[in-house]
Amino acid sequence: MLADEEAIRFQLSKRKPLLIVQGLVNGKGPFSFVVDTGASVTVLSPHVAKQAGLSLCRIDAKAISAGGRLDTAFGRLNSLRIGTVEVRNLRVAIMSLTRVNRAAQLRLGGIIGHNLLRRFRVTIDYPSGHLFLQIERPL
Repeated sequence: MLADEEAIRFQLSKRKPLLIVQGLVNGKGPFSFVVDTGASVTVLSPHVAKQAGLSLCRIDAKAISAGGRLDTAFGRLNSLRIGTVEVRNLRVAIMSLTRVNRAAQLRLGGIIGHNLLRRFRVTIDYPSGHLFLQIERPL
């Protein structure tokens, strides 16, 4: 592990090959998140957004996901903490994760996407079950 690197324990979903980490949203949680390098933006379920007290910036948007087009709202988090890594002032999409949860037989609170991951050098160590985030840019 490098000096500016954080190791975050992950679990693999039993049904689908998904990396799952635990996180706190605005200090609330923990909630389960899938790490998705193909998602352009970090996503919260409406339930998690409500629990975190998130105010919405835009409500009438559409997003395209693996499950098709979805109604989407956007907001900005004060903080998202995964392990010891905390990212502040993060833009997120709020959309239903019902299809993903049903397909993977999970109960996800969100998806960690590119707008968070791009701030780090990301290494996935499957044998040890760790996601390593090395700080590349100021958070």
